[in-house]
Amino acid sequence: MVKGTHLPRWRDINLSTPTAASIGIAGTNTVVTYQLFPAQRPIFPGFDRIFLLASEANSTYHGMAVQLNKRFSNNFQFLVGYTLARVIDDRPEAVNFNPGGPNDALLLSDSFNPRADRGPGVEDARQRLVLNAVWDLNYANRLSRARKAILGGWELSGILAVQSGLPYSGLVNFDLNNDGNSQSDRTPGQPRNILRLPTTVSLDPRLTRNLAIKERVQLQFIWEAFNVFNRVNIADVRTTQFSRSTSAIACGIAGTPCLVPQNTGTTAFGIPAATLGPRIMQVAIKLVF
Repeated sequence: MVKGTHLPRWRDINLSTPTAASIGIAGTNTVVTYQLFPAQRPIFPGFDRIFLLASEANSTYHGMAVQLNKRFSNNFQFLVGYTLARVIDDRPEAVNFNPGGPNDALLLSDSFNPRADRGPGVEDARQRLVLNAVWDLNYANRLSRARKAILGGWELSGILAVQSGLPYSGLVNFDLNNDGNSQSDRTPGQPRNILRLPTTVSLDPRLTRNLAIKERVQLQFIWEAFNVFNRVNIADVRTTQFSRSTSAIACGIAGTPCLVPQNTGTTAFGIPAATLGPRIMQVAIKLVF
């Protein structure tokens, strides 16, 4: 276990105490509650947000790592490592940044209640398995010289990586709690990072042909691939779960304003927005001396 306390975090201090508010879900009788900040800024009314960078955040890591290593013998070696871990934090920031724009998503959703953001960290990969192996196909040495020239010198290696999906939150696309930040408002009642991306799997093989030129000089012909099975490993999804509407037609019995679920089209909640990349193959020639 590794525990970090007094980590840096940005917080808006120019806010008045929030009060409970509610809003309906479009087309339903469901009403959700949230904390709403007054428009009046208490410290400097003429200013909007005033940020304090304080060493008050914390992060806890629990982990178990297991490794199995077979040293090279009988033309073969491998190394396999497995990690079971958990990261829990309340939005500490390892690096400084300028609040505003996309960086607002890194701020607390409620500066008065940092505990509301306590949950899985953004790098909370619960399980990870990595296997790498090298197989020297040195079985042609006993063949005739002609056959050895064709079948000798081959080497097969590769890396297999499997990892649990990273967490993310369901968001609304406007400043629901009126704190001046429209990038960090989660769906009311939903904890931070409660949702997960799918598991990622990638196999990266490599085939090498070694040709001896002199005693200490050899030429290598290399073919290698990344994500050879061309698996769609999702790295990001659309995180806007609800939008705001003041249309009586869109809201229906929920009344206005209301939260409209984002569940259709290419920007629907949970639709993949980025991947780790398609299959890539390359060839190379290398002179080793």
